[in-house]
Amino acid sequence: MKQDCIQGKFIHLPKIGAVKLIQHRPLPEGFIIKTATLTRKADGWDVTLSLQDASVPACTPDLPTLENTIGIDMGLDSFLVTDEGESIPVPQYYRKAQKRLKRLQRSLSRKKKGSKRYKKAQKQLSKAHLKI
Repeated sequence: MKQDCIQGKFIHLPKIGAVKLIQHRPLPEGFIIKTATLTRKADGWDVTLSLQDASVPACTPDLPTLENTIGIDMGLDSFLVTDEGESIPVPQYYRKAQKRLKRLQRSLSRKKKGSKRYKKAQKQLSKAHLKI
């Protein structure tokens, strides 16, 4: 991908052309854009840029020893337990959002398929799932 593809509020993508861009974070100096991935989500399109930094050395992993190794147990009762006994509870995002999802799903099922209000309810439901 060309390095001068981002110009102001637009990004130039191959085979697509200039696309309006809301850049929430500036690109770091000295980084090279390798690829751009477009994904469609409920709240719009996302562009994920893959960057390369020449100053990062190649990773050479150390051999495992007792000093540089930790044990993590992932389970159903708790999200994870470290080898020191520290326990982290399961984050229940879905359980907390079930009531709202139930209401939105019920609202969607009462709409006539293909109508404008059906599409609006569908978008609301997909945004709620995206948030979870």
